[in-house]
Amino acid sequence: MRNKWLIGGLATSLIVNLLLVGFVVGRMTPGMAMPMRPDPTMGIYRMIDFLPEARRDEIKGMLRNAGRSIRPQLRELRAVHRRIREAVMADPFVRADLENALSDLRERLGSTQVSAHQSFVDVVSQLTPEERAQLADAMRRPPRGHRRPPP
Repeated sequence: MRNKWLIGGLATSLIVNLLLVGFVVGRMTPGMAMPMRPDPTMGIYRMIDFLPEARRDEIKGMLRNAGRSIRPQLRELRAVHRRIREAVMADPFVRADLENALSDLRERLGSTQVSAHQSFVDVVSQLTPEERAQLADAMRRPPRGHRRPPP
């Protein structure tokens, strides 16, 4: 009976130690952070944190107005997402339905991105040269939850 407890204790100790080593190694390595964002204009709400509160509120108001203008496009995107899920779950599976839905998604993503980029240009055009420099620096920061790899 005593040997069973000893073996159980050793096994538990080994498991806890392996978990601890894995955790420490995971924290020490850079992980899977993307070296660059696919679209550096995304996340502008986070990127304008450097502005004084009053100025930030002014810019966020402009962003809200821009957001209202692309809401119909976002609704269309959600509808296409539903079509993709339905095509994936369809039984029998119809390859052409999924391909068509994905093609529609690419088209709508492109047009939505054009609108979003135009809004970004509108906002940046309202910034001072110093604010634009700070924004450019903020665009280099990784998104929240991502660690920057070491140099």
